[in-house]
Amino acid sequence: MPSMNPIEIPELANLVASYLEFKDFARCVLVSKSWWGMLLPHQWRVISVGLVRLETLGSLDELRWQGPHLDQLYRHRHLIRTLVLTDSAGLDKFDYPNLTRLRIDLSPCQERRISLDFTKACPSLVHLVLVNVVIASGTWMALSKHLLIKKLHLRGLAVEAVDTPVFWKACVKLESLTLERLHIKGGGIPKDMVFDRLRNLDMEGNYGMDYAENMNLVLQSPMLQSLKWEEYLSRGVETPLTRRPNQSNYCKLYIDLDIHDADLAFMLLGTGGELGTIVDLRLGYSCYPKTQALKALGLHFGTLVRVDLSRCFWVSGSTVLDILCSCPMLEVFHANSVFVMDIAEREPWICQQLRDLKICIQVVEAERDLQQLVFERLSTLVRLEMLEMRVPEGPSGGKDVLAFRLDCGLRQLASLQQLTTLSFDQWNREDIYMPQIEKDEVSWMLNNWKNLKIVAGRLNKNLELDASLRSIIESHGIGSSFSTLNDTLPF
Repeated sequence: MPSMNPIEIPELANLVASYLEFKDFARCVLVSKSWWGMLLPHQWRVISVGLVRLETLGSLDELRWQGPHLDQLYRHRHLIRTLVLTDSAGLDKFDYPNLTRLRIDLSPCQERRISLDFTKACPSLVHLVLVNVVIASGTWMALSKHLLIKKLHLRGLAVEAVDTPVFWKACVKLESLTLERLHIKGGGIPKDMVFDRLRNLDMEGNYGMDYAENMNLVLQSPMLQSLKWEEYLSRGVETPLTRRPNQSNYCKLYIDLDIHDADLAFMLLGTGGELGTIVDLRLGYSCYPKTQALKALGLHFGTLVRVDLSRCFWVSGSTVLDILCSCPMLEVFHANSVFVMDIAEREPWICQQLRDLKICIQVVEAERDLQQLVFERLSTLVRLEMLEMRVPEGPSGGKDVLAFRLDCGLRQLASLQQLTTLSFDQWNREDIYMPQIEKDEVSWMLNNWKNLKIVAGRLNKNLELDASLRSIIESHGIGSSFSTLNDTLPF
């Protein structure tokens, strides 16, 4: 009878999961070397080596070692699929034939020089992350010759001028490339180089490449589906870049830089023609879309699912309403300011799939009677789960925000039966009108929104009344702030 790994027996796996707490299970593993060898590939998906502290995560997803114990893993190296190193010691003896994901994450003060030749001993490696490492000159060739690496994430590195051509050659066969705070000393990309396998490109805060060279990287990646481009430098002079053919059909687009309006429009157009392709769109603070870009954005109204314009203060209320009135697939929308009068003058919203809305609705004295209409618009969003009412950036100039009061139309929101989170700003600013919620409004919310889990932010400018309302809400088991979940997985 062939032998069977005990951990593969369903009955035993169920018993382990049902009767052992994490700390007890960890003790069992540490006591029994034989069990350790069998459990390693099955119970921990991520092995982190070289961390200075031991973290108990309360689950079996990740085991963190205290101190550098890379040698202790060596006997089980053929079982390990994902590995995280915070110390480069031992890379010269690296031999993990079945490793698929590797992250080397050093602190900036370590300045350890490593050779990429270690990748030769990892023939199955698909995803490589290098953070704050110093790459030995002349070793990028090993990466360019690796057969399987498809995802490369680099942060805090410098690419020497002599290595730049080989570095770009190594990137040609990638499907996903992240360049974060890199110093590329050799400048731009050869004009005849095409990154036709690249699907995801993420560029953030890099040096050594100007606006035109970064744009060339985008244009020389004709099959891009996801682009994130965030820079803090000026775009420079006008360029004829948009005359080149653009074959990309983006599904995800995040732009936060001082980009030419024509170039942004060019990215939005792609080859989709009259058919939109973008599902996720985010425009940051530095982005200033104008006529051409906004017109091109309209082509994607039928496909947009997630839109974040909350940091793009240059987007007008008219554009915000264009999205609410024209995007039937929209599920997440984070926007800046829109006025009650503008809402009243536009057609009804058609985004009935909306689950998450963050918006600032401003009111001037002459528009207070129109707040009923705003609540009517909000009441049609029956799938809404998260609603955040923001306040405007900067001085309000005598403008208030939508009053969440029963006498202003709050009762119309009884249709939002799936609402779990209601949030207001925390700011205590004299020039900003608070929601002025009182006990009647709180009682109404508790009676009508049975799925409510969180009510965050300031409810009333009066601190004593705000504290009293908060106590009432918390007495019903409703939290007052968002839970903070730390992402412990390294990839």
